[in-house]
Amino acid sequence: MFLHIVERCVYVSCDGGRICRPLIILDPVTHKPKLTERHIQELTNNLRDFPSLIREGVIEYVDANEENSCMVALREPHITRHCTHMEIDPV
Repeated sequence: MFLHIVERCVYVSCDGGRICRPLIILDPVTHKPKLTERHIQELTNNLRDFPSLIREGVIEYVDANEENSCMVALREPHITRHCTHMEIDPV
């Protein structure tokens, strides 16, 4: 889904093969990543899988159109109050 403010409309793209990338969601109040050290330890110890992070709202797949309205930080020190997401890996 892509909100186009100038045209005052919402575009929903549901065609197959859309390129999406996973991003860490930032808490809108605290501006902290929803991915915690506990999540990472559980992933490392095979107590959790990647899809569970998506179900719990920690990770979100964002498509090319949605990226236009997101403010993505590369790393935690780069997070500002305007950021909505953070890269999983800055590479």
